[in-house]
Amino acid sequence: MRVGWIARVAGHVRHARCRYCCVLLNAHRNDLLKHARSARHAVNVTFGRPYSDDDITAEAVARSALQLSSVKTKRIAQKKSRFSKLVLLLL
Repeated sequence: MRVGWIARVAGHVRHARCRYCCVLLNAHRNDLLKHARSARHAVNVTFGRPYSDDDITAEAVARSALQLSSVKTKRIAQKKSRFSKLVLLLL
């Protein structure tokens, strides 16, 4: 598997950036593999050109990191509410 599309994100150890899709990803193996297999990524790699590091502003990186954290927070809240409903059913 070619990994030339992955770029580091300055100041964010747990994030990586796709040079072709210009998206911020969690730097976990499964997340990177899922993105690599996506149709959008395949089209961008085949027909696009990689974005340079100069094209990405610090503001865009911060905004993407904030979106990732808000999605994670929503998922945690959903899991907690499902668990509390289950507990109430059992009582």
